[in-house]
Parts: sequence; C-alpha cells; structure tokens
Amino acid sequence: SGNTIDHLQSYYGGYFYGHSLQAVDTDLSISNSTFAQSDSDGPRLVGSDAVLTDHVFTDNAGAAVSMDLNSNPTITGVTVANNGINGLQVDSGSLGKDLTWNDPDIVYWLDDDVVVPTGFTLQIDAGQVVKPAHANAELHVDGTLDINGTAADPVVFTSSRDDTRG
Repeated sequence: SGNTIDHLQSYYGGYFYGHSLQAVDTDLSISNSTFAQSDSDGPRLVGSDAVLTDHVFTDNAGAAVSMDLNSNPTITGVTVANNGINGLQVDSGSLGKDLTWNDPDIVYWLDDDVVVPTGFTLQIDAGQVVKPAHANAELHVDGTLDINGTAADPVVFTSSRDDTRG
C-alpha cells in the first residue's frame, strides 16, 4: 500500500499480459495520467481499492479500466474515448466484500452476471450509470442492494447501446 504514480503516460501496453498496468492487492493511487493504445484494457484492478484521479483513457482495444469483484476503486476526473469499452468493465461472479459504486465520472459495465451474496452489500450512489454488456447479464441480489440516487442525480441502469447516459 502507499504506492503512488503521478503523470504517467502509458502507450501500447497490454500485449503480453492484457493490461497496460495491473494493480494486485494494493491500494495504488494514480493521478494525472494517460493510458492509450493498449492491445487490451487500460489499468486492471485485482483486489485493489485504487484511487484514479484526472486520467485520459483513449484508443484502448479493451475497457478503459477493468476490475474484479474484490476491488472498490475511487475514480474521478476521467476522460474516456474510442476504447473497446468506454467505461469500467466489472468481472462477473460474486462479491468478495462489501462494495460501493460511487464513481459517476465513469460507467460501470457488467461483463456478465454479478451476484451480491448473503451477508454482503452492494451500495450504488447518486449519479452512477450501470450498463450490462448484453441482455442476459444480470445483477442477482441475495444480500443487500442499497441504491442511493437523488432526483437530480439518479442511479441509472441502462443498455450498453444507450449513449444518452454515460
């Protein structure tokens, strides 16, 4: 923990390992950086509560950012353009801990079914946009789902084809 990256420019990564940068079991802080032209995703978060601030994610073949269900990032001030997925690709599977999706600057893209098991909570805060990758990608809740939208900033679940939101 305590790892910090500032003003990184990462181009053409992801050829061998699928991501331009991978944070595994670390609470990495990355700011003022660009991730572009990756053969796959920009940063990949695995068991990471990373803080990503003021980034440009552009022209990556995969997602702007991807994560597993043991990650709980904070993402603000991002620009996404021309990526395979202009958002945060969330792996399918079951939550391994309580999560809060509170990153309205980036769309959460559900790769496939996500399960909130008994004893776990998924909190989705105001302004967050969530898009399933396809019609059969579902959110299964056996635990607790806490959606905290407001009239001015609702939580929006919509199609991956909907470009009016996110």
